[in-house]
Amino acid sequence: MTTEQTNKQDLLLDVGATCHIPMKIRDKAIVFRCSHVWTGSSVISNVEQTMPTIFIGIIDETYPESLWNDHLDRFKKLFTICDNTFMELKLCPSRKDGGRVDHFKLSADVAKALDMLNQTSNLCGLRFVRLGTSSSPAMEEASESLIRGWDVSFDKKCVQFVSLGDSDDSQWLKFTYSLCIRQVCFELQFFNTNDYNIHGFLEFNNQKKEIAKQIKKALIQAMNDQAQKAPN
Repeated sequence: MTTEQTNKQDLLLDVGATCHIPMKIRDKAIVFRCSHVWTGSSVISNVEQTMPTIFIGIIDETYPESLWNDHLDRFKKLFTICDNTFMELKLCPSRKDGGRVDHFKLSADVAKALDMLNQTSNLCGLRFVRLGTSSSPAMEEASESLIRGWDVSFDKKCVQFVSLGDSDDSQWLKFTYSLCIRQVCFELQFFNTNDYNIHGFLEFNNQKKEIAKQIKKALIQAMNDQAQKAPN
């Protein structure tokens, strides 16, 4: 086989390959490690540190506002969140607009959250709590915009993402991975509350999770049925 034929064969093999393998890795990669959960209640040099929390998600028929408020109150107790250190970014798709998100309202909410973030002193990080069962590119865009607009040095941009396990984590994990690899934030912590038992210890019990999901589904259906029966 001639050199030209070999080169053509190598090219065909490369074009027909099912995965991409670069010739060399020149840029950075992600390092995973375990650490204690950031609570935002640390004290450094006798100065109390705070961690503002952004609750972000979609309210729809699968996740009504009553459930949002219940989860919000429970998270405020879990992390001892004060009323002046959290913001809610509720995405409420309109049926009249084909389920589209009101980007004008979302933009105003992001601007308000940025003001809160940049006016709060002694921050030890920024927390995002994803609520709801649905997802939207607008959630990722709003989250990244807040991190980029956070007026602190890069080495202080420590971000925590919390998931409730109500929806697939794969998209959220891919998003957080991209934030790190593109150096939008310096350090990132991710955890799913569904992976812990009531006492706070890791417990990967798929059967228990499935039962919990079925119970939650039944509760949401009951709420929706009650809302439809209620007089206008």
